[in-house]
Amino acid sequence: VGTEKDGFTTSLTTVEGLEKVTKIGKQAFYGCEKLENFGNYTESEVNGEKIKTIKMDKLSTLSAQAFECAGLTNYVITEMKLVATVSSKAFRKSGVRSVEFSASKLKTIDTYAFELCEKLVSLTGTEGVTKLGNYAFTNSALSGEYTFSGVKTASNLGYSVFENTKVTKVGLPNAVNIKSSMFKGCSELVSVELNDAATDVGTSLF
Repeated sequence: VGTEKDGFTTSLTTVEGLEKVTKIGKQAFYGCEKLENFGNYTESEVNGEKIKTIKMDKLSTLSAQAFECAGLTNYVITEMKLVATVSSKAFRKSGVRSVEFSASKLKTIDTYAFELCEKLVSLTGTEGVTKLGNYAFTNSALSGEYTFSGVKTASNLGYSVFENTKVTKVGLPNAVNIKSSMFKGCSELVSVELNDAATDVGTSLF
């Protein structure tokens, strides 16, 4: 699927065959707020809400702002096993509910990747991530427990990564520099694991 030059209109509601796509270019579905039907999805109901599940096991490239401000309300995307990088703002302010990655493949969650995703409940397959960009999950509904053992250097850990999320436990056992506002506003956070040798913990951490 092409770049912003070929981007779709904001009135787009349906795209068929997306589960076969190998690359989604920059801003391909940017601003498609009405996009609620794409690919060969299955539908179920959880607590009265309709959940749509789609497998995207062919996708290897997810470019910047690919689904920024797109609908995707309560979509569960499974088997995104070839994606190594969730580029900047890839899902920002979309309605995606959950994404399943491969722990052996995914290495980078870039800046603002899931910021303002108010429907986002969980991510799986993030254990192998080595870089978390600035504001990666800020002001999203991300919940649960996450450990990022591969994040080690200051340049690979951004500011405000988990700010105003619903995470309950976060492990950064090998990071020696923790940036400012990392966990600010995390009202459900009960446990954080840091490196015993951590030398710099930023301001307004909690």
